[in-house]
Amino acid sequence: MTNALYIGSTHPSAGKNTLALGLALSLRQQNISCAWMKPLGSLPVPHAESAEKLMEDEDTLFMREALNLGAESVPPSSLLLTQDLNMKAVGKGLEDPLPGLRASVEALFQSHDLTMLCGAGSLEAGEIFNFSALRIIRELNLKLLLLDRATRQVHLDRILFIRELLGDAMLGVVLNAVPHTLTEDVESRVKPFLESRGIPVLGTIPHDPLLSSLQVSQIMDHLSAHLLTTAGKTTRMVENFLIGTMQVENFMAHYRRTPKAAVIVGGDRADVQMVAIEGGSSCLILTGNFYPGDIILSRADALEIPILVTRDDTFTAARKVEALFTRNKLRDPAKVTQGAHLVSAHLDFQALRRALDI
Repeated sequence: MTNALYIGSTHPSAGKNTLALGLALSLRQQNISCAWMKPLGSLPVPHAESAEKLMEDEDTLFMREALNLGAESVPPSSLLLTQDLNMKAVGKGLEDPLPGLRASVEALFQSHDLTMLCGAGSLEAGEIFNFSALRIIRELNLKLLLLDRATRQVHLDRILFIRELLGDAMLGVVLNAVPHTLTEDVESRVKPFLESRGIPVLGTIPHDPLLSSLQVSQIMDHLSAHLLTTAGKTTRMVENFLIGTMQVENFMAHYRRTPKAAVIVGGDRADVQMVAIEGGSSCLILTGNFYPGDIILSRADALEIPILVTRDDTFTAARKVEALFTRNKLRDPAKVTQGAHLVSAHLDFQALRRALDI
């Protein structure tokens, strides 16, 4: 299928929906109609508009809303990972979901200029059901657009390995969330290397702190934390986090390089807490169920710095916050707009259209 594209990634949480959304919105401006589907639904949630309380994939519901399309253009997943599905797969087995997917994709293919299929996690997800991305791409004769989140490094081994598995079915790679410290190396070394191995680099999307940021309220809910101050500021955005276990002088050096950070610190470390408050931290997360003194509380109130208190120890709280940042989803309207803009500005649309014949 020349006008059907599978968007996969080297690792989970690479930004596949951001890429698909930006691609669809940009092509719409060129009068090219797009459909979207997630074959393997990994985020089952109740469908609010369903009288039968049916479950659908959260990403599917989001994409319908973001693209303002109905189920005829953004259909349900062929296979939804409900609680007992894994046990069925390793027990009696499941009916092959591929024929149903094929029928759905062919219907979309007939009525849209481009049909995008989006992976769940990495390419091997669904192998237990014989429904991995590799099988879907091969059986349906799709082209793969591979996304690599290059926040710390470009995962060259994985990219080359996937190319070896799929050959010419791999259309190219998009490098996402590239920090400015890696930009020069990516342009001068990584791109020429990949292209010398037959892998076109179809886009280099720079890191944008907004897309990976969280609201204070999201962190509060995730930690089951108690809010002590400035309830109205829980919509404040957090772009990173710091752990305040070090000496205050060392902490100050790290803090200056990390704006809009949440500071995770023991409730008994008033010195670090005050530095974070005076420095305009996005929020303080006090661990061990320790409550701060009146001076800290009054100063945080004056500067409108939210303070959260959690029962978790500092290590556990940091691990939970890190996990939340890793799987942070594109849901906020400002993120949708910014994500679409970045894709539009940094994706090689001409090369992609030529390869897909659209």
